[in-house]
Amino acid sequence: MRHRYSQKILPKIQDTDTEVRYIRDGAARYILNGRIGKRDESTKGAFTNIKGTLFVPNNLLPNGENTCLGTRKNNSGSFIIFFNWNSNNESGIYIYNPTFDNPIQLLIKDTPDNVILGFHKHFKIAGAKAKILMDKYLYWTDRYNSPRFLNIDWAIDYKKQKKWEIQQVDNDILNFNILNFKHNGVSVSLFTGNNGTLLASNQLISEYFEVENCDCSIILKEKISGSCDISTSSPQLRIVAQNFYPKPHNERQIDLVCYPPSTAPRVVLKRDRKNKRNLLSGNTWQFRYKYIYKDGNSSVWSSWSKSINTSGDCAKKYNYIEIDYTDEIFDCLNDSNQLHLIDKVMLGYRNTNNGELYSFITIDQCQIPKGQQAYRFYNDIFASAVGEYDDLKQYDTVPLQCGVLSSSNNRLLLGDCTENYHEECFDFDLDVQFNPNEKSKTYNGSAKVEIRIKSFVNGDYLMPIMQLQEESNVYYWGGVSINNPAPVGRVPITATKEALDNFGQKLAMKGFIGYIAGTDIMSISTQSNTTLRKIDKSNIIKLVDGTSDFDSLVTLLDDNKNTFVQELSFDGLADGKYIIRLASHWCWQNNDVLGKGDAYNIDNGLAYQKTSTNVYSVNGDINAREVVVEIVNGVQVGSVPYFEVEDTARSADVVTSLDEEITLIQGYLIDERSSNQADIYNGIRVERATVGMYALTPVTEHETDGKYFTYTDHNGYFYGRFEANSVIENKIKILATKNRDRNWNVLSGFIGEPSFVWNNDTVLKGNLSELKQETCSIETNNSYAITSGIAHNFVLYSVRPNAENISSFYRTQIKGRVVDSDGFGVSDLIVVASQTGRTDKTDADGNFSIVLYGNYANNMADQRDVTLYIFGNSCINGFTHKEYTFKMGQSFYNNTTHYNVGDIVLLFVDNELTSTYYLKNGGTYDFGITLMDRALRKTTVISNESKHRLRLPFSTEPIQDYFPNITTDTLGNPITPTTKADGYFTVKVKTKTAPPIWSTHLYILRTEDQVYSDYIQMIISDVKYVVNYAEKTVDGVIVPDTVYTTYSAADANEIYLDIVTSFVQYKDRNSDSVKGWTFEKGDRLRFLYKKDGTLHDFVEVEIKEQRGNYFVIPLIESLGEIFQGEVVEIFRLKTITNKKNFYETSEFIKINNPYKPTRSYNNTEIALNTGDAYRRRRKMYAKNEDTYLTHTRIIEDTTPNDTYIIKDNDKGRVDFINDFNKQIRRIAIIRFGGNILLDSNINTIRQFNAEQEVSGDNDKGVITIIDDFTNLIFVAQETKCHTRLVGKTTAYLGDGGVSHFRTNDFLDIKPYYLDIDGGCKNPESYIRLNNAGIFFDAISGVVLKYSPQNGLSNISGFDNRYENSRLQESVFKPLLKQLSEIPNDIYNYVCSVVSGFSDQTNNEVNISIQPINITIGQSLSSFNGYGLNSNIGENDVKFKQFGNADFQLKIEPFTNCYDIDTGFWIGFRSYIPEMYGSLKNDYIAFINGQLHLMEKGSKYSNFFDVQYKSALDVVMNTAPSDMKVFTNWSVESNKKWSNPYVKVANSRSFRSIESRTPDSMIILQNGAFYAPFMFDTNTPNVSNPLMEGNPLVGETLLLRLENNSEEEVILFAINIYAGYSGRTNF
Repeated sequence: MRHRYSQKILPKIQDTDTEVRYIRDGAARYILNGRIGKRDESTKGAFTNIKGTLFVPNNLLPNGENTCLGTRKNNSGSFIIFFNWNSNNESGIYIYNPTFDNPIQLLIKDTPDNVILGFHKHFKIAGAKAKILMDKYLYWTDRYNSPRFLNIDWAIDYKKQKKWEIQQVDNDILNFNILNFKHNGVSVSLFTGNNGTLLASNQLISEYFEVENCDCSIILKEKISGSCDISTSSPQLRIVAQNFYPKPHNERQIDLVCYPPSTAPRVVLKRDRKNKRNLLSGNTWQFRYKYIYKDGNSSVWSSWSKSINTSGDCAKKYNYIEIDYTDEIFDCLNDSNQLHLIDKVMLGYRNTNNGELYSFITIDQCQIPKGQQAYRFYNDIFASAVGEYDDLKQYDTVPLQCGVLSSSNNRLLLGDCTENYHEECFDFDLDVQFNPNEKSKTYNGSAKVEIRIKSFVNGDYLMPIMQLQEESNVYYWGGVSINNPAPVGRVPITATKEALDNFGQKLAMKGFIGYIAGTDIMSISTQSNTTLRKIDKSNIIKLVDGTSDFDSLVTLLDDNKNTFVQELSFDGLADGKYIIRLASHWCWQNNDVLGKGDAYNIDNGLAYQKTSTNVYSVNGDINAREVVVEIVNGVQVGSVPYFEVEDTARSADVVTSLDEEITLIQGYLIDERSSNQADIYNGIRVERATVGMYALTPVTEHETDGKYFTYTDHNGYFYGRFEANSVIENKIKILATKNRDRNWNVLSGFIGEPSFVWNNDTVLKGNLSELKQETCSIETNNSYAITSGIAHNFVLYSVRPNAENISSFYRTQIKGRVVDSDGFGVSDLIVVASQTGRTDKTDADGNFSIVLYGNYANNMADQRDVTLYIFGNSCINGFTHKEYTFKMGQSFYNNTTHYNVGDIVLLFVDNELTSTYYLKNGGTYDFGITLMDRALRKTTVISNESKHRLRLPFSTEPIQDYFPNITTDTLGNPITPTTKADGYFTVKVKTKTAPPIWSTHLYILRTEDQVYSDYIQMIISDVKYVVNYAEKTVDGVIVPDTVYTTYSAADANEIYLDIVTSFVQYKDRNSDSVKGWTFEKGDRLRFLYKKDGTLHDFVEVEIKEQRGNYFVIPLIESLGEIFQGEVVEIFRLKTITNKKNFYETSEFIKINNPYKPTRSYNNTEIALNTGDAYRRRRKMYAKNEDTYLTHTRIIEDTTPNDTYIIKDNDKGRVDFINDFNKQIRRIAIIRFGGNILLDSNINTIRQFNAEQEVSGDNDKGVITIIDDFTNLIFVAQETKCHTRLVGKTTAYLGDGGVSHFRTNDFLDIKPYYLDIDGGCKNPESYIRLNNAGIFFDAISGVVLKYSPQNGLSNISGFDNRYENSRLQESVFKPLLKQLSEIPNDIYNYVCSVVSGFSDQTNNEVNISIQPINITIGQSLSSFNGYGLNSNIGENDVKFKQFGNADFQLKIEPFTNCYDIDTGFWIGFRSYIPEMYGSLKNDYIAFINGQLHLMEKGSKYSNFFDVQYKSALDVVMNTAPSDMKVFTNWSVESNKKWSNPYVKVANSRSFRSIESRTPDSMIILQNGAFYAPFMFDTNTPNVSNPLMEGNPLVGETLLLRLENNSEEEVILFAINIYAGYSGRTNF
């Protein structure tokens, strides 16, 4: 039959959509594993099969299942990074570089015991999820872990000469300690070196290393790559990797966020004696620090430290602040595997809580100390201001997870961000404790000393301290007659009281006062407990006539005469030796009930230590007047020492019985030539002098009656008693000398008559206060008449001319200098000399000098034994004591020739001054917690007002009114319903909830006190009761016309309180004080202390006004009478605000093993040192006309001292409760960070600010793609795509036009959504072309292409914009329905669509649909998370456990190829790789984690070692309406093709028409393969239809051709022939 029809077909594209009659010329219905040739001239334009793959062995892959999750090439296409998941927890990241000898190199890998990467098989790192910048920095995300970062140069070991830095972190070490060295894994002999030069010259070292000697380190660089390893066990050395990641790997090495310091630095005020300058004084300092990383990025600043105030008395002497910036959570500066990432540490400070942040030092890595990281801050270097934003920024807003990671202009872009933490169920408790004293002292040493009141004339009984006849505020000691032989019986209590009054044996305090010489440490004795009636816990007994009190006392003493012992307790002592002495029993505080005057006021500094009492002996030694105690390791050494205080009183009844009477003479000896009493008061007290007392006309039968010999103590004090006839008024003389012993024997060797007072000399009668006030009477020795049975007080002074001999020859100065171990003088040390009350404090150079007098003892009048006790004070901890003996006299040491002991070396430690904070009594505080992760990202403040709000009682309110469950204080004392808050409250935070997996520590926060805006506590100088206030005019001037009254008159309406005078008086004595109060309407007042120091009941009143110096308040009936000397608090209420700020306190609880199931708190509770109040002693002065009162009280204040006006405390960074701050997946947000400036050292790309974000429309779904095109970015969401301008913004004009303007914003805040509907649900499908991107849209069932020129196009089906089709809708569209059946929460587990771009000569894109085969009931446990390193919390997919499938879906995999040049699809491929990649010369695919080079194999159509066929379905559709009979076909090809089937379309046929061509019928002839069409194999009723059936008749024919050759096949054309058949019914 003649060939009426013929059609030559050269298949170029694949058309699966068009009806066969209309398939265009050059289109094939189906193409498999072939393309139109592009490689060279021999194949160009021809159809060829595809070359196979070449396997590139990766021997580094671990055992188990491996899957490539994604790839990313560098910009030049010279290498590719790929991510590998491994089923045995050995996932890794690899680099493929064909120029390497071994082209695949490992960058980083997990190990089963150290999972850092933690990849998941179903979370891809393909599409827009990874970037490589500058060919060295790799950034990626997988939406399973946090976004990550890796320095490729550091990670790769290929031909790398590793470098180590040996850091000699202790600059005082002269020699390097031993290094451990291995060469090729074999240990080499140990070596040392003592400096860089010697180390370099070491033959062994120079053989293996290049050595570079730096300022603070030595750098070793191996000569042969990978041959060496070094380590050290030396505590002085540190070895840090400089160009590689040491193992084991850690999260810090790969996290995108730059981990900041986890906690605030700890700060301590110290002293450097080598540095005399002090540039800190008078300010408040807070510190923080941050890390600068090796890549140039820096972390955020840490939290603020506690504040250090340098304006206090002690603080002024300290000249540097030690800043301890040790990482208390990760210890990263001591762990070389973390430290190697950190290049520098930057420190900063601020002055005041609201001050500006200044950075002042950058510490290089090699200069970071090992162990404790401490820096000495002297404020002597330049500081530069830090920008406000950096100061306020609390953390980098790097999302916890993100679904997209891209870049533009060297900035990272992060999309689909999960941010914030929210722990609704986290809870904690507050444990409130009440403390009756000031906060714990620096030291824990304690000492006890006993006082024994002994009556030597009354049976050696130890006498008690008593309250007699219900007399309050006055306490008596001694005088009790126990064994009374008088016929009148026992002496009544009234007579005892009278005798004690006469002898002055009274106490204004509830015990004797003991003190540590030279210090302000004092103690009031407590009496031993008995069964007798007592007034309170002081155990003072009550004796009242007419009761059984006295009988009970006698009975008790008869049983045990040593029952009553007084005990002094001293605590807070450092180790060392101390002299303890007793002050006068007349000393008082608050209320001079004995009327003894100001000299005995213990609130008057240390003046009370110049007073003494009647010490008879110490430890039985009658020559001793002071106790020495020693503390070792906080414990008192030896038995408890004791004073014996002599009870000299004897009542008149007893005297009558014994016919003798006691006279007591007591006084002070002062070396002062002037007769002016004020001068004498300030004169030098004379110790160790002999005093003789004589009654000139004694009437007794005893020779010793009427005379008594004693000596002066350390204060020049003496006392003596002698017996005389009670009827005769005797005259006495008191002699004081240095040339007689205690028995009044004359000592030889003295120059002249060295006496102070002798016969007929003038003496002063009176006590020290009277002397101070110049009111002593002047008496003459020998002629002063005494009254027996009472005490007489005298002051002796250097009235005699020959007393000058004593001052000249028997007085000297002991001098010396206290130095530290370096020979530097130590200032402010206390120097105490034994047996003298004079002390000294070392000056700036350590010098001291103390005046001493000679001794009185037998044959030693010219000799002085002295022990110097040198110890620190509240500022310095150190102690030493030295004993000296020297002679005094004209030829020895005297007032001209001083005894110089030279340098005394003291090993001491300056006390570390830290700040102590208090919560204000009467205040209200809320406490909160923020849970923090390793990047300081955190929860909102967790605080519940019902549990975590503390309302504290004011000091005068009962504790249990606020805290009924507090039943004891911190000392164990019971708290009753009436116990007032005379102390302070502390708080412990106790965790109740297990820490979330992501948290590394929790921070404690508090509010400021919510009650007080300001307050001051001050003494009242004057009180006036007022009936009314009026004004009148006098001489034209308006003056007050006030009607005053008294409290007792009961007609007052107002009370005037003069507090202004108190401020003035305080300022007069403390010139640098800034304390005062300016009245404002609404100010209020509370009464605090009564005059006697006890607390008022709670009274609060509003101040009506201020009139002159007086604050006016209304009369309050319940208040009682107010007196001068009481203390009040004036305060101003805080203005109510809507926002409640919390402040970090720098207190934290560490979480051990964070990010692991085994996590736990390091401590479940923490005692807080926090508050905005200070408690301290304030010595206040109340003066009104002639009345003058001085009181020292513990007060609360807003500042640490009175010279400072700014209310600084431990406030750190501010935070607040944000109810909207919940963990949220922000699906349409794009975050961007800083940038990398090329050709500079500026790199902020890992630094993210909170406001650096733009948002899209959440209704358009999750952002899955972000890609950078010049001047704009392309963004795909699940259902819609948009673009954003870079560095510009869009303006929509009134005429509908659009204009673009440059802006400082990096990204335009307005998204421009593209017209065409379409998005991306499979981000792994995105593939970037040269200036376009292609991705699969599962929701629409299409493949989309974006380019800036053409926008978004449908390249798989019909594009409405261009009204054309890419002829593959039938391939992709059916996926729409199938994929929609997958539940959304497992979609990305089930469906994977990967794309590859062969951008070499082929310019093709492969889109591979991975197989899906889910059956109902199938276990989905392979989707389960691993629960490792979760930084999300309980909602993390890492904890999600999947059950069984409740749906069924099967999708056959395929790969379809799109030709970029033609814009059409060119056929399917038989390979379905798990991932693609490409380089400039290589197209790459992965199977089971193994890398294969596409089209680089030796065989064709052999992919991944499997031989596949090439296939074509071509259509003859010439004259598609004509009925044709198809006769034969031919293939112009170099290889034979088979024809497995033929299909004919016949519109009139009632059955399908099919056939095939046996291979034997295909004959090579004239360079082409020819074959006839056989017959219809579906012909009925024919035994061999292929050979005998009906001819192939129809309108069109589809011819399948297949070729399975391993060689190259070139097909130039396919020819199909047919004849005309005409229309029939067949």
